[in-house]
Amino acid sequence: MTKLMIAAMAALVATGAAAQVTETPPANPANMPMAEPAAPPAAGPDEARIRADLSASGYTDLQGLSKDGDGWKGTAMHGGKRVPVKIGADGKLVPQK
Repeated sequence: MTKLMIAAMAALVATGAAAQVTETPPANPANMPMAEPAAPPAAGPDEARIRADLSASGYTDLQGLSKDGDGWKGTAMHGGKRVPVKIGADGKLVPQK
């Protein structure tokens, strides 16, 4: 009888049934929480920043500055002439033709 029990135990150990290791099943993407959405893009530079940047670039007497769909626009003195200025939504001066 002891030989039979030893043989049965050996068979259980050999098949791994005695240890009963539980494995974590792979994660189901459908059940995982969604990532937070990215923050909305910044609104762009404000009027004070636009005026300061144009002044630092040699533009004076900025007039008619207003926000439009693509950024800001107005006129300013530069090189002794009144010129149109256009500032993109990214805050960069857009060359005028």
